Amino acid sequence: MTSFTEKLGLLKSPLTAEEKRKAAPYGPWSWSVDGEEEFANELGKELKGMGVIEELCEVGLSDGEERKVVDAAWKRFFQMLRQGVKK
Repeated sequence: MTSFTEKLGLLKSPLTAEEKRKAAPYGPWSWSVDGEEEFANELGKELKGMGVIEELCEVGLSDGEERKVVDAAWKRFFQMLRQGVKK
């Protein structure tokens, strides 16, 4: 069975980061969390332990603009979900 990280191409491989970007342009190349710096650091350690490529093990903190975009996306998602459940 293929794992989630394998499907996304996040596991370590002989390819360089640039080669991965060219091979899988849809993948995430950085990410951040809305929360404490300690949480971001611990998440990075867990990702590294899972074998995720080094570039994605550095988890940053979201800024205010990123939070607005994510909050709006989640709000739309949950509205659609509620509408689907009502049917």
